[in-house]
Amino acid sequence: PETNSRNSNTITRKMSPMEPAEISKSYRRICNRDFHDVVDKYHTPEQRQRSKGTEQYLLAVHTNDTLDAIDNESQLLAFNFPSTGAILEQFVCSLGRVLQWEPLLASGSA
Repeated sequence: PETNSRNSNTITRKMSPMEPAEISKSYRRICNRDFHDVVDKYHTPEQRQRSKGTEQYLLAVHTNDTLDAIDNESQLLAFNFPSTGAILEQFVCSLGRVLQWEPLLASGSA
């Protein structure tokens, strides 16, 4: 995400970092161990009542929910972010050269 601010006639953009947990539920589950919104979709009400609160039940629910998140994010998880970032950097650098922005960028007035 970015925010825009106007100073007289120039527009400056300030990038704000995006945390992986903000875009990936499976990352939040695995790396941050954040299970606050887990939903049990695989046990019957009878099974839930009988085993709710036990470590085995919690592990099963957390595991199932994490596996569901991984399945839902398969396209996102298959995305090669470092490679894409490198390609985008090359694109931006080439664009700057073609549009002859290098002197402007080097002067720091951009």
